[in-house]
Amino acid sequence: MNSKQIKSEKSLYFICSKYGYNSLFRSTLPLSILRRSPFFAIIFFLIVSATMAVAGNSVVVAADHLPGVTQPYENLIAAADVQSSDDLEGGNGLYSDDLYGDEYIKTPDQSVADPLYWFNYAIFSFNDKLYFWVLKPVARGYRFITPDPLRAGLRNFFHNSLFPLRFVNNLLQGKGDQAVSEVKSFVINTVGGGLGFATPAQYVFGINTYNEDMGQTFGSYSVKEGFYLVLPLMGPSTLRDTVGSVGDFFLSPMTYIESTELAVGLGTLDRINDVSFRIGDYEALKKAALDPYISIKDAYIQMRRKQIQE
Repeated sequence: MNSKQIKSEKSLYFICSKYGYNSLFRSTLPLSILRRSPFFAIIFFLIVSATMAVAGNSVVVAADHLPGVTQPYENLIAAADVQSSDDLEGGNGLYSDDLYGDEYIKTPDQSVADPLYWFNYAIFSFNDKLYFWVLKPVARGYRFITPDPLRAGLRNFFHNSLFPLRFVNNLLQGKGDQAVSEVKSFVINTVGGGLGFATPAQYVFGINTYNEDMGQTFGSYSVKEGFYLVLPLMGPSTLRDTVGSVGDFFLSPMTYIESTELAVGLGTLDRINDVSFRIGDYEALKKAALDPYISIKDAYIQMRRKQIQE
């Protein structure tokens, strides 16, 4: 690998680490539909079952042997899983993960089975078009009319609301100190920060939060990744992360909102609000990538492995 390729891969890794992954539970729009529609739920689980059966006979597809890809890609649910605290109010450690570093090296064992390559690539292209044709224009308009303090407050609020998910997964991973920090942050920000719109726990007391999800919990118990998936509206995943995201979904307070309209509305607001902070990041990722599909896959796998190691 030449220096230009290494720089490209590291740039991709940084962008995906900071902006590119967000667990399935954050996608309240499609999952609200699944929860309220037995028909779509049945179809969803049939697809998952079929892909698991295929995986049993699959082989690892080496990235160098895949067909070339010319379409760019965007993970449409990239919100707050691995964000820098400097982007939010306070800037003192609301998000503790910093995954960019010189230790990123592409190794042979990075490959993950991709038996559904053509399906994944089709969804990859669909998500890309949806980003450029719908999500990005809407987010730009939203950013133009919405004051920055309000957008930052909304992002803080949605992050605070996911306290149960982070708390439970920290406990399941045996990270007691981090679970205690989550409780402190939630109480202080909810009571003293107006339901989490402000973050005094971070900018006054210096308390961090730790973004752990069920996929990371499974990984900490040595559950294998399975095979690679690209999900409609949700972006890159693996079988392990997809199954884990179902558990995360039931730990999200939005799951229990009875009004479909309210649940969908909040999920859409969360999505658009987050994207409004990072318009242009995907374009930078596209410019850095020699092959967007393969590069995003590799960066995602590396990011998740590093999250689990930490």
